Order: sequence, then structure tokens, then C-alpha cells
Amino acid sequence: MVGGEFLSIDSTALLIAGTQTSAIWLAPVVISAIGIGLVLVRKRV
Repeated sequence: MVGGEFLSIDSTALLIAGTQTSAIWLAPVVISAIGIGLVLVRKRV
């Protein structure tokens, strides 16, 4: 029982940590893509 509970807590913590880690590098990528998109749209107009 205890091992199963710890496993679920650990897997949840790992999932949260993985999400935060990917968000750290994903945010600048998304912001850069939006910035490049705005520049391209403004140059066309």
C-alpha cells in the first residue's frame, strides 16, 4: 500500500517537474516564434 502511494506521488512530482522544465525552454521558443511572426506580418503590410 505505502509503496503504491509513494509511487503515485513520485510519478506526479516527476510529471510536474518535467512540465516545468519543458516550460522553461518552451516559453522563449514560443515568444520568439510570435515575435518573428509579427515581424513577417508587418513587413508584408
